[in-house]
Amino acid sequence: GKIDSESFEGATTTRRWSDRVLGISGEIEVPVRTVWAMTANNATMSADLVRRSARIRIARKDGRPFDRTRARHPDVDAWTLRNYGRLTQAALLLVTSWLHAGRPRGPRTLDTYEAWGDVIGGILEHAGIPGFLADREAFLDAADPLTAEWRAFVDAWLKRHRYNRVTTKDLLVLADDCDLLAAVTAPGGVDRSRVSTLGRALAGRVDQVIHEVRIMRGSVGGVARYRLVPVGVDPTTVPDETDGGLFRTPTTASEEGPVW
Repeated sequence: GKIDSESFEGATTTRRWSDRVLGISGEIEVPVRTVWAMTANNATMSADLVRRSARIRIARKDGRPFDRTRARHPDVDAWTLRNYGRLTQAALLLVTSWLHAGRPRGPRTLDTYEAWGDVIGGILEHAGIPGFLADREAFLDAADPLTAEWRAFVDAWLKRHRYNRVTTKDLLVLADDCDLLAAVTAPGGVDRSRVSTLGRALAGRVDQVIHEVRIMRGSVGGVARYRLVPVGVDPTTVPDETDGGLFRTPTTASEEGPVW
């Protein structure tokens, strides 16, 4: 299934949580010091939860993950309780060694959780345990298939239209040709309705950066046009190869947004 909850998304980033107490007329506010953990079998997640998560993937090498007769620790719960002191000592030794080494930072981190990423990544890297957050891109694609499709769509867009301005209809044709964004464009429906649906989806992606290019929206004669612009490049310097036009910013108060 899909894990998608605005309340949970909020709880993973806020420092204090307030909510209504059931059964009484009043609210409660508490500090959030929780490390959230969950288990799931190949679950998908909302885009916001994906970017706030670090995956630990456990893949058994046989087709019966429930059969633990050949596992190193058949009763892992009992083994953990028996060795709780040793496991705690090992964890503290890793942390102590990292502290004595000057607290080196990890090679990767998470947006919004930079301090956590620096510490955990640093401890693991110092201990010779590589790979912290190394599968980030794969996790993002697997947990949020629609975002992965948008990446593939932008790749196809760049190959076909480069940095030229295009209409929503042009992009609908592209999506159909490449069999992408079916969840957005609803193949088989009325074209006019599908163009409107894709247009709303594109409007929600304006200024978003995907694969080092930014999706930008402008207008020609009041009709929406979209184009890709390389990150860090002034859009007014990027020519449209179809007619040599340049992106420019509004010049009058009546113009809505950038125009070409």
